Amino acid sequence: MKLYLLLLISFLIQCSLGRYLETRDNKNDLPSISKTFYKDLDIKIPELSGLKLSASNDFLWGIGDEGQLAQITLKYKVTLLTDFQGIDTEGITIDSKTGDLIVCVEPNTISRITKSSNYKNIVNLFTVKEAAGWKEDGLEGITLFNETQIYVGSQRDALLWHYDIKGNLKKRIELKKVASQITEVADLCYDEEKNRLWVIDSAIKTIFLFNGEVTKLLKTYKLSSSINNPESIAIDRKNGNIWVGEDDDETYRLFRIEMKNL
Repeated sequence: MKLYLLLLISFLIQCSLGRYLETRDNKNDLPSISKTFYKDLDIKIPELSGLKLSASNDFLWGIGDEGQLAQITLKYKVTLLTDFQGIDTEGITIDSKTGDLIVCVEPNTISRITKSSNYKNIVNLFTVKEAAGWKEDGLEGITLFNETQIYVGSQRDALLWHYDIKGNLKKRIELKKVASQITEVADLCYDEEKNRLWVIDSAIKTIFLFNGEVTKLLKTYKLSSSINNPESIAIDRKNGNIWVGEDDDETYRLFRIEMKNL
C-alpha cells in the first residue's frame, strides 16, 4: 500500500510539473519584437489602410482608403494596378480558392475584387448591418480564415464580426471584453498555422495577439513612436516579419518589424 501511495504521489507531481512546464513553454513560445525598419514607398499610396501577403509569399497586396490597389514587393517597389475612385477601401484579404481579393469598404460593405478581371472589377458581397451609417467609424480590417470564414472589424467600439463568405453572421465579438486596453480595429490578420489573430489599433499604436477563437488575449506589442497612424498589418512567417503600413496624409512609409519566434 505504501509503495502504491508513493508511486501515485510521484505520478501526480510529475503531471503537475509537466503542466507547469507546458504552460511556461507556451508563454515563451509567443513572438517578440526584435527590430523595426522602414522605407518610403517609391510610388505614393494615399493612406495605406490594408495589407496582405500574397499567396506566392513574394509581395504584399496593398489597398488605400482612396481606392488604390497595389502590389508592393518585399523590397518596397510599388506597382499600382487599379484606382477604384470614390470607394473608401480599407482592409484586404485573399480568397485562396479563387485568388480574388476580399475587401471591406467603409462604412459597412464587404466586396470582392475579381482575379478574372485582372483585379479591375469590384462587386459587393454583403453588408454588416450594424455598421450602417457609421461613416468613418465603420469597417477597417478584414481577414479570411479556414478558407470560407471571415473576421471583419470596426473602428467604433473595437467590434469584430464572424461571417461565412456567403454573408451569414456567425458571431459578434466585443474585443474590449477580451482585451480591455483596445480602443479600435484598424486592421486584422489571421495566422492559419498558429491559429492566432493579429489586430492593430492605430489610436494607441499597439498590436494585440489573440487566439484564433478570440476568447483569449495572448500578448500586446507597443509599436515604435516613429510610426504615424499604423493602420495596416500583414504577417510574413517565411521571413519572420510583420509589415505595417501608415495611413497618413504626409508620409508614405512601409514598416518591416523583424520578429523573434514568429
